[in-house]
Amino acid sequence: MIDLYRDEELIKDLARMSIEEKTQGMKLVGIRDEHGHCDRGFALTIALTAGMDWAMSLHEALVEGDEEWV
Repeated sequence: MIDLYRDEELIKDLARMSIEEKTQGMKLVGIRDEHGHCDRGFALTIALTAGMDWAMSLHEALVEGDEEWV
């Protein structure tokens, strides 16, 4: 769970998104309608993924004592 500021357009996008199971894995799907194609929802997904990758790299560096991160 994350705490979001109140952005009605983002909330609408997130409500119109779903995860579908495909033969090659999972797929995030956004409904295209008169309001767009869930661009804000996809942008949040990309940002959260990048942030999680960065946080994991930082954690690993700190556990290993990598001085470049400190």
